[in-house]
Amino acid sequence: MPQKQIEIVCHKGANEYAPENTFAAAQLCIDWGMDYVEIDVNASKDGVLYILHGPDLDKTTNGKGRITDLTSEEIDQLDAGSWFHPKFAGERVPRLEPFLRWIKGKAKVFLDVKAGTPQQLIDLIYDVGLENDCFFWSGNDEWMLKLRALDDKLQLKVNVKSVADVVEAAELVERDGCDGHHAPPGFINIVASPRRKPAPSASGPEPYHGTRARVDTRRRSRAPKPRLVKQEVPKPRGAARWPATVK
Repeated sequence: MPQKQIEIVCHKGANEYAPENTFAAAQLCIDWGMDYVEIDVNASKDGVLYILHGPDLDKTTNGKGRITDLTSEEIDQLDAGSWFHPKFAGERVPRLEPFLRWIKGKAKVFLDVKAGTPQQLIDLIYDVGLENDCFFWSGNDEWMLKLRALDDKLQLKVNVKSVADVVEAAELVERDGCDGHHAPPGFINIVASPRRKPAPSASGPEPYHGTRARVDTRRRSRAPKPRLVKQEVPKPRGAARWPATVK
């Protein structure tokens, strides 16, 4: 049986070493050789898509109120780095489109969508050319269903804690398709997320970066038999890349 490579996802970028959801946090992931950078997609008052968890601005910027209360011109002036460390002063809240164009070819992207219509995101992903290098998730079931109805190729995520959860999700996909928490027909994307995060270390990046593996559930005569998903993997040290496998 050939080995399958686990793909590593950095939640909000290297958020223990740089301000979350910024170019700086994403650049560290690229430097470390991570596969995916997870970003949160939000929108301004005038509908411009940004990378910010939100909805409140004061947690990760020098702004006040909610991102939906400010125009794109106002958000572009915010400092998204000083709260984390003075050396990141002047780091801006990234606009989604230029960020995607910048990261293309450097790392893949996991989009956790807080705002923005499915069609808006679909059009942008295809325009940038990331349709094979990204996957989506939203906590809104209707949003997930609408994206799947509009596009049956873009990948969606399902959260699992065990192999049994993978099997259950596969069976639900076979029977019902996507309901917003389970994957769409065609595949399942598995992201195992632990509940605790170790403290950072001066010797190198220590935070858990997540794991991702894909299980094919295309309709066939027999139910798929997913293999074991390893939920914890070694932490990267410096810029060195390291192998991890699913057996």
